[in-house]
Amino acid sequence: MANEFIIKNGFHSKGDSQITGSLTSDNLITTHVTASGNISSSANVIGVTGSFDHITIGDTIGRSGDPDTKITFSNDDI
Repeated sequence: MANEFIIKNGFHSKGDSQITGSLTSDNLITTHVTASGNISSSANVIGVTGSFDHITIGDTIGRSGDPDTKITFSNDDI
């Protein structure tokens, strides 16, 4: 395929970069990730800090290691 390359030991872009298709990582990403569209995951996405304008969840927010502590959302009630 034309313009195809393999990254073996990291990638640093000095300008804008675009990924079309999938981006997979077996390692922890410890720097900034910025997107102008949706970011999806088939595994856990974990963050220590951050801010969001909108979060969509199922019906509960739970605490790891404590299954009895949770916030349950149902029909406009908490």
